[in-house]
Amino acid sequence: MATQDISRHLYQPEKHYGGARLQKGRVILDSDLNEGEILDDESQRLVVVDVVGRHGSPNLGYSIGNVTKVPYDFTIGSGTYYLGGMRHEIGSSPGTTAPQTFRKQSNWLQSNRPG
Repeated sequence: MATQDISRHLYQPEKHYGGARLQKGRVILDSDLNEGEILDDESQRLVVVDVVGRHGSPNLGYSIGNVTKVPYDFTIGSGTYYLGGMRHEIGSSPGTTAPQTFRKQSNWLQSNRPG
């Protein structure tokens, strides 16, 4: 049987933990650091939801325009959009052009779709 170098995932939101603390004299495990990071990330996500709301954009990111029916296509505006506290961006990574179109999104695997 092969051994795995992955620690157990102990995140339990129903217990409402506020952080992870290290204990003196105890061996530090990767799960100690990972759980602390997960708790911090979730706390930050909840702050964004409280400030922005469930969804929103500071700069009209992901706005839809120029809709055509045949072939079905539309532009997707560049910028930032927050959904459920998670940040999504178009046009800030290298190799992307903005605005993009639905049919030719830079992050979409197009090998199985007709052009």
